[in-house]
Amino acid sequence: MASYPFSGPSTSTSKQITSEDLSSYATNLIEQNVRAFSQIRANLSSYKAGDNLDLFRQARNNLITIQNEINNMPGLMNKMPPLPVTINDDLSVSNTTLTLP
Repeated sequence: MASYPFSGPSTSTSKQITSEDLSSYATNLIEQNVRAFSQIRANLSSYKAGDNLDLFRQARNNLITIQNEINNMPGLMNKMPPLPVTINDDLSVSNTTLTLP
């Protein structure tokens, strides 16, 4: 399995955190998101934007699960500050009612 580097806090003593530090479940979710975003790009290129709603929803759910995994992880990972951005649930709910011509 490939190692995806995650940068730790920017201090002189910080080490680079790799995918081996994440659970295999979280790593699998990251790989699912890579595939989902690749498919989203392909759909946009072929004017099939409507096919992306479920892919965005899947990626959102995966990100929430990964964030929960990191928060529950012992050691260095759970000492990290929360992510500075959040997922806009109101926006994602409004997109589920989107209809395309």
